Amino acid sequence: MLGVRAAAPGLVVALSLVVFFLVRWFHPVTGVGNPDIAGILYSADVINAGQLPFRDTIDLKPPGAFFVSAAIFRLFGRSIETWHRGYEVFVLTGAPAIWVAARALFGAAERMAAALATALYIATVGLFDANYSSWMVPAYTWSFALLCHGLMTGSRGAHAGAGAMALLAVLFKTQAVVLAPLFVVCFFWARYRAGRSPSFLTPLFWIGGAVLAALPIVVPYAVGRALPALVRGIFPVAEAAEYAGRMVDEGATWNALYILGKRQGEAFPLILPFLVATLLGLVRDRREGRRAEPLLPLFAFYAVSVWGCGIGGMRFYLHYFPQVLPSLALGAAHPAAVRWLGAVITRERSRLERALAGIHVVAIGAVLVWLGVRLPQGKAAAAEYKSNQRAEQIGKFIAESSQPTDRVLVWGWEGWPVYFYANRRSPSPIFKVLGQVTDFNGDTKRQGKIIHFRPGPHADRLLQDVTSNPPLFIVRCVPFFPGIQNDPLDEFPALKRFIDRRYTLVAEIDALKVYERR
Repeated sequence: MLGVRAAAPGLVVALSLVVFFLVRWFHPVTGVGNPDIAGILYSADVINAGQLPFRDTIDLKPPGAFFVSAAIFRLFGRSIETWHRGYEVFVLTGAPAIWVAARALFGAAERMAAALATALYIATVGLFDANYSSWMVPAYTWSFALLCHGLMTGSRGAHAGAGAMALLAVLFKTQAVVLAPLFVVCFFWARYRAGRSPSFLTPLFWIGGAVLAALPIVVPYAVGRALPALVRGIFPVAEAAEYAGRMVDEGATWNALYILGKRQGEAFPLILPFLVATLLGLVRDRREGRRAEPLLPLFAFYAVSVWGCGIGGMRFYLHYFPQVLPSLALGAAHPAAVRWLGAVITRERSRLERALAGIHVVAIGAVLVWLGVRLPQGKAAAAEYKSNQRAEQIGKFIAESSQPTDRVLVWGWEGWPVYFYANRRSPSPIFKVLGQVTDFNGDTKRQGKIIHFRPGPHADRLLQDVTSNPPLFIVRCVPFFPGIQNDPLDEFPALKRFIDRRYTLVAEIDALKVYERR
């Protein structure tokens, strides 16, 4: 029995790796998936062509995933399959951070709690698609883990590492800035709790680590005289404020809170029953006068993570929720949960407690069976947008009908993956017109169904680039964005007249129309 207990943590983690493999094997996302991801791939191609995002393109997404994807392409070849495999290895690098965080918060003796938290992370992270939030998760998790380790041990190196990882997380997704208030809360929690107190000089190590982590990306932009462009790309303050302001009525706020709960149920069905075990275990610990392991850091981590998901106007899209995963995995594996579930095999507990814990274990088993049945059907994945075969077909058509130096312009969100499949670039630094030449999208289920053309310098630049260097093909999406009732191109008469005069329709697959230069 002692041998089984000693081996149990390792077995739990090993089984979660099997689950991760099966999840990715049966994952319903094929190809690029969500068109937002196409922006990552486009910028990776820009980097591998010797250029820099934000200087040679106009974009509003941070560059972390761009550079990692460029490295994957350069090392293993430019294909969507190798990119997905690289992504899978990358997100697994966050798993050891969960172990480190659990050991720091719960104590080195709580090996099962650390193993369970790690396993829940591994088994769940594979459910998501490879969008920006997923790429952020490893650095985001390591930042919290090293922060906890530093606060518990006084390690200056851990604090510097926490700052470095926080900066890297922001480079993957700007919403990781919520780590800043988390650091402050955890610092004062550690400062005024019993035991080792961190020095007030600790923030200097966070800042120093962040500065060192920034150098590899700051230096090439400084050499390229593009630091202001880099800062605007990582922190597009005005654009972010506009995007977040697309909530159109008070009812949308209450609906967003409902969606927040609903999305967590969709994304974390395996974690939720363990969270219930944590709550029940904490109640029993309190009743018995047992002092619980730290809770405030976990609650604060969860709170800022939810805040991060809601920064963009409380949309709470499913692909935002990898940011919440680390805090939920740690909370669900709290030692109180392990003690509660462990009552099944603990003779010292009453028959009632053992029976209740047994029912809970059976319920967890039922969830696992339910997920196992749904997995081969592709229904267990936490992804809204499963595939984009139309963009793939059109991209391959363009690749076969053009030369590598030819240019393509995509007008409309669903067509963005065409750039990758065609392996062609836009004639302009503007390659995603949404939010640059047009208004931002709202959540069309809650926030209106109209996107207007936006006159201004971006529109002028696009028109100048297209008319001076006409692309061989223009791909137009109808609708411009899912659920939108209008096409902003109709409000951009100069570009529309140019297209009508110089281009002819040569292919059409459902919502995507391909126009070739006459």
